[in-house]
Amino acid sequence: MAEEHYLELSENPVQFEHASSVNNVFFDEANKQVFAVRSGGATGVVVKGPDDKSSVAFRRRTPTS
Repeated sequence: MAEEHYLELSENPVQFEHASSVNNVFFDEANKQVFAVRSGGATGVVVKGPDDKSSVAFRRRTPTS
C-alpha cells in the first residue's frame, strides 16, 4: 500500500500527483499554483491553486502532419 505525503501550508491543502519519470511537478510562487505536467504535456497538464477558480486541466495539442 502506497503512503500519501503532502506538505500542508494551510487548512485547505493542494493535492497533486507525485513527481515521477513521466510526471514533473512545478510550483509558481507568484500565483501560488502547482503544475503537474505529464509526458511533457502530451497526456495532460494539471494546474491547482489555493481555490477552485484558479485550477485547470488541459492537454497540449500536438501538430498533425
